[in-house]
Amino acid sequence: MSETPPGRAVRSSGKEDGRSARARATRARIVAAATELFTTAGYTTTSITAIAARAGVSEQTVYYAFGTKRAVLTAALDQAVAGDDEPVPTLERPWVRDALADPEPLGQIRRQVTGAGEIHLRAAPLLDVVRSAAATDSDLAEVWAVNIRQRLTVLEVLMGALARKTPLRDGLDPAAAADIALVILSPETYNLLVSRRRWGHLRWREWAVDSLARLLTTLPPAPAPEPAPGRGALTARDATAVRRGSPPAGPPAPAGLVVRPMHDDDAEQVLAIYQAGLDGGQASLETAAPGWQDFTAGRPARLRFVAADAATGEVTGWVAASAVSSRRVYAGVVEHSVYVHPRHQGRGVGRALLEALIAACEEAGIWTIQSGVFPENAPSLRLHEALGFRVVGVRERVGRHRGVWRDVVLLERRSTVVGR
Repeated sequence: MSETPPGRAVRSSGKEDGRSARARATRARIVAAATELFTTAGYTTTSITAIAARAGVSEQTVYYAFGTKRAVLTAALDQAVAGDDEPVPTLERPWVRDALADPEPLGQIRRQVTGAGEIHLRAAPLLDVVRSAAATDSDLAEVWAVNIRQRLTVLEVLMGALARKTPLRDGLDPAAAADIALVILSPETYNLLVSRRRWGHLRWREWAVDSLARLLTTLPPAPAPEPAPGRGALTARDATAVRRGSPPAGPPAPAGLVVRPMHDDDAEQVLAIYQAGLDGGQASLETAAPGWQDFTAGRPARLRFVAADAATGEVTGWVAASAVSSRRVYAGVVEHSVYVHPRHQGRGVGRALLEALIAACEEAGIWTIQSGVFPENAPSLRLHEALGFRVVGVRERVGRHRGVWRDVVLLERRSTVVGR
């Protein structure tokens, strides 16, 4: 979707000199300022003068860098969709290559939906600006039409790959399948369900995967995930709990389960559960659990809990949090981890542990709990969303895990009690 103003050289892949780096930084400031103004004030009422003032540059600089307000919007949209300003086409982006290379049809669909969802997290508000303004602005009508054509081009390639992995439903060819996917994965549908109907990003993702699999293929339905508490409308009791800072009510803790503070006597079982989670491949970029001294060093005792069988004393899971910074301004921000023994997963242990941690954090004056979760770890993402965590964004290919670059979804829960 890029427009290159007359006279603007395309950035090469070589090392930038100081002048080029400064020009790139200036363009980035202009794009950031324009994105903020377009999504808050609207495209029509946002002027080049306002963009320049917000970016801290002259109007002439904006005109020199982009030429027109439409070109500024197009550049902002390109960057929001791609996640960076590198001139890499969508079909060459890692998430598309990974989806095409996945040998399993359902795996391709999941990767495709995850990639589309990450784009929506960045670009949905700006895409909504373009769609809304397109009705009265012929220039933006063309920008919107180009965006739809580009999405359809990518989807036709993906649907062609899907058809080679599994039969499509009777009467569907890749082009017709792409049309259906265009609707399900569109920013209009995403904004309607997530922003207007308040589904939440993770619920939309599960729905999109299920809808594409059912409507496009003859694959048997995937096993239904464990119901995530907190979906849909809150009950009056849940709404009261949210206002008081507690998680929405969910299923009761498993019978015979005790959640208590973690002790040194738990070391062997806690570290064994930690290692079992790491061995599963979806818990962390780490591959080996630390020693007990290192484990406890950065995790305050008041923010460490275990779940244990009341009869046998067996530890079935643990949760712990650590400070994200030694700076006083971040004293109320922690990062947590929660691990459940493989034999006890899906039984409410993780929820009971997280509820205990949330309550302890409220009591300790913690205002933000954050965590990073692999996109593939759907049960953990559902659990966190059910307990009031929101998706902040996705760090793409942030680290190597067993030779593979992995994305990490950033989650946070802001207290409704502390710091208000």
